[in-house]
Amino acid sequence: MADDLTISRFSDAEFERMVGAGAFDDMRVELRGGALHRMNAQHGPHLRIKTDIGAALINAVANADPPFEVSIDGSVAFGGGFIPSPDVFLWRPEPVEGFIPGRTVVLIVEVADTTLGDDLGAKLLSYARADVPEYWVVDVGGRVIHQCTDPLEEGYRVRKITPFGQTIEAKALPGVALPSVLARWAA
Repeated sequence: MADDLTISRFSDAEFERMVGAGAFDDMRVELRGGALHRMNAQHGPHLRIKTDIGAALINAVANADPPFEVSIDGSVAFGGGFIPSPDVFLWRPEPVEGFIPGRTVVLIVEVADTTLGDDLGAKLLSYARADVPEYWVVDVGGRVIHQCTDPLEEGYRVRKITPFGQTIEAKALPGVALPSVLARWAA
C-alpha cells in the first residue's frame, strides 16, 4: 500500500559499509540527512572550474604552516547522517582510515552549474550546522564566487560575492590570497 511507504534513513556507519561493499561503484552519491542523494554528472565547465579552483588552492597552501591538504571529490564525515562529497575542500591532514573527518575541514568549495539553489540553500545550511568555517559556492552561470564565513545554526553570518577574475582571500588561510582566480572564465 502506498500509504505504508517508509523512507529509510541510513547511519554514517551503514553508509560507510555500503560504500566499502561497492554498493555505489556505478554512481556518485552522498549522504545528507541520512538519505542517499545522487550527484549530477559533471559537464566540461564544472570539471574545468573545479580543477582551476583546486590548483589555485594547492598553490596557495604549498608552503603553509601549519600544513593543509587540498582534496577533490572526497567524502567528508560530519556525523549525524551527513557525509557529503564536496567538489574541493581544504583540510588539516592527519592519518585517516575511511572518510575524512569533518573536524579537520576548514574550507569547502562547491561548483554550481545546475545546483545553485541547493548549494546556496540546503547544503549551505548543512555545512553551517556542521560548523564548517568557510564555504564557497562557485556560481558558473553568474560568474561569481559566494564566500560564506562564520557559521551559525541558521546559516553563515558573513556572505561576500567575488566576481570571477578578482582576488579572493580565504579566511581559513590568513594572509593568503588567490589572485585572479578563474580569470579565464570571467568573460
